[in-house]
Amino acid sequence: MANVKPADDHPGVIAPPPLIIAAALVVGLALDWLVPAYVLTVLFGTTTRIVVGVLLIAAGLGLIGLAAINSIGLGPMPFRGNRHSFSRHMRFTVICAIRCMSG
Repeated sequence: MANVKPADDHPGVIAPPPLIIAAALVVGLALDWLVPAYVLTVLFGTTTRIVVGVLLIAAGLGLIGLAAINSIGLGPMPFRGNRHSFSRHMRFTVICAIRCMSG
């Protein structure tokens, strides 16, 4: 009876992490087979590819920041009350980002 788990005790993922990584790899290989990278260099100019790359990087960093804010119990709405001090966590995040970008 002690080994019985509650019904709501689950991680909430749709698949085991190795399967998710394998699926991403298969999708990437399929996309590379369907639209090889050299096709993108023919279809789009250098400026367009750089702009799209910068936008994708900015979106990724935004999602990382949102996940960091949510992980410490804060919501993205600044007008709602916070349970923790955001400034201390934000200072740490900014210092880490600057150190990572400076090499």
